[in-house]
Amino acid sequence: GWRPPTGERVRLATSLRFTCYGTWLHGDERGSVDREHSAFDSERLVASPNRKSYVERFRIIRTPFKLGASGRVIVHQIITDTCIRRDEELHALNVRTNHVHAVLSGDEAPESMLTALKAWATRRLAEAGLIERGTKVRTRGGSTPYLWTPDDMAAAWYVSEGQGPNLVSPGRLARLTAGGSLPVAARIDLSEPKS
Repeated sequence: GWRPPTGERVRLATSLRFTCYGTWLHGDERGSVDREHSAFDSERLVASPNRKSYVERFRIIRTPFKLGASGRVIVHQIITDTCIRRDEELHALNVRTNHVHAVLSGDEAPESMLTALKAWATRRLAEAGLIERGTKVRTRGGSTPYLWTPDDMAAAWYVSEGQGPNLVSPGRLARLTAGGSLPVAARIDLSEPKS
């Protein structure tokens, strides 16, 4: 697995975030993140007329993707199961309509963790029939700031509590998956994807 170079401090966890396609673009009034503005708790880029113009053109050309209730349950379940399979500790998870936040620890590089979670989530949404194969579901890249200190681990609180009510309650997750309300293909099969 991934290890920091000798002599470097060891991260406690990583805060992973990825957005649904077309829902949070540069120029958005909420601010946005780029490579220079991606550290945990750093200032976001402010909206600007040029960025806003880009957003307006984008929305005319492409349809943003949002996760409905069943999609959020599927994404929540596959991220949890992927972490178990990859022997990663999931400290916090919040699947929203337009983005996913997770705080986790593991031996892999954070970028590899992010790539795996996004790929499995997209695959399961397609298998459940909630999207057609080839649908743009998520944005390229994502945020992977390292959490080095116990104070940095406040990100886990934010993910669990700081974004409003959890949209995937444990009771709802258990009822939908055990009660058979989800399509059979959405129930988790932990076998590796077939090439």
